[in-house]
Amino acid sequence: MTVRFACVAWLIVAATPAIAQIEPPPSASPPGILRIWANARMATVIESWARGFRQDRPDVRIEVMLAGSDVAIAGLYTGKADIALMGREAAEMEAKAFEWIHRYPPSRVAVMTGSARAAGESPALAILIHRDNPLTEISLDQLRDIFGHGERRLATWRALGLKGGWCDRPIALYGPESESGTGRFFRHKVLADSNKLAWDRLTEFPEPVKKGVQPDTAPSAIARALADDPAGMAIGVLPGPDAPVKAIALVGDTGPAIPLTVETVRDHRYPLTRTVYAYVNKVPGKALDEETAAFLAFVHSQTGQAIAEQEGNYLPLHPAIAAGEARAPQ
Repeated sequence: MTVRFACVAWLIVAATPAIAQIEPPPSASPPGILRIWANARMATVIESWARGFRQDRPDVRIEVMLAGSDVAIAGLYTGKADIALMGREAAEMEAKAFEWIHRYPPSRVAVMTGSARAAGESPALAILIHRDNPLTEISLDQLRDIFGHGERRLATWRALGLKGGWCDRPIALYGPESESGTGRFFRHKVLADSNKLAWDRLTEFPEPVKKGVQPDTAPSAIARALADDPAGMAIGVLPGPDAPVKAIALVGDTGPAIPLTVETVRDHRYPLTRTVYAYVNKVPGKALDEETAAFLAFVHSQTGQAIAEQEGNYLPLHPAIAAGEARAPQ
């Protein structure tokens, strides 16, 4: 979360007693208008969704604001947006900010699967090692003990079964900022949301914040650092076949090791696959406003999911997931 919107959320927390006496903003825009706030990387998909939706609903004017996930969720809880499309789950502070204003939590539905390798488009997280490293797979439990700071710590390559000259080499760690969207996703999936990391061995790389900086700067910097460190391990994105680093397969809670591929991300078998969500303001006990419900129904339709796959690097939801998400929120 950016400093600006973290401060906004903190001020909302501090002002809770006053907010409790203030009427919350409307839960939906005036009839005939649908306001969607999102990340700029979703622009092409949203434009195609809007064009397809208007074929059946020319009476609805769609207004789009592309200013990032942090701004999108703020737009939702301040009543400026009807749908906040986010390439990550809302942070706890963001969800609380919404709840303190509206007195109930925001609702969310999955709308797309993140990309398999495109930085900035909710990519599945790759566990990277140097291409000279003989390791081929790792489990989520082992990742927890490598990146975490719990009672059981795996700090050398011997602990992962490597022999010879690898045995006593310490595992140097590289990854995104722990409070970035990517960092929070990793901590949620691997560390049960703990912020107790192996700070003595971890080098963090910040998300780009300056204008003109490409959104893959942080993943690229992580890959470059790992390329210079044969004993390193990193959280990154899937590299190309000729890269000096490689992704290793992941063992989830059960089953065999799963490699990171487009297909294993598409069907959500890969354990660190990410999801794109639509957050909405649904008043408990009441139906979602008609325009928002109709748009989400279109997104979950076969046509809407085909658009998700055709436009850019995002992937459609698995059919079983799409069918389930289409029923919520009602």
